[in-house]
Amino acid sequence: MHILKRKFSIVLKSVVILTLLVSFSCSSDDDGGNGGAEGTVIVSLPDSAVGEYTGELSYTSGALPTENDSGTATIVKTGDNVYKITFSDGVPELTGFRFIASNGNFTSASTGNSSEGVSINGSSLSVGVTEGTSNWAFSGSK
Repeated sequence: MHILKRKFSIVLKSVVILTLLVSFSCSSDDDGGNGGAEGTVIVSLPDSAVGEYTGELSYTSGALPTENDSGTATIVKTGDNVYKITFSDGVPELTGFRFIASNGNFTSASTGNSSEGVSINGSSLSVGVTEGTSNWAFSGSK
């Protein structure tokens, strides 16, 4: 029962983060031809945002949850303003992230392939991603 409550709490936090990120990333500004969604300006993350974060990690694939009380997530630049997030404990990586900036914080711009919410606020990282029947949730800091 305790595991179900904890799992529900992590999923609920992920949904809240995702909802907030989507609502804050919407804008009526033009794209400006940078390849992002309408109203976004894709930016390169500062060096301080790239690297390893430690915190709570949860991953579910289908009906089989893999819950970890602690783990790591590492942001790695893979191309021109494109990043991937790798995880500890055998959790699959997430790729193809682009970010937009707002008041010194960074949120993922939608890739259209999944429901995603990735937020970098100072030294804190929050990840909430659903892709098919798989769910990733991470909350931690450097």
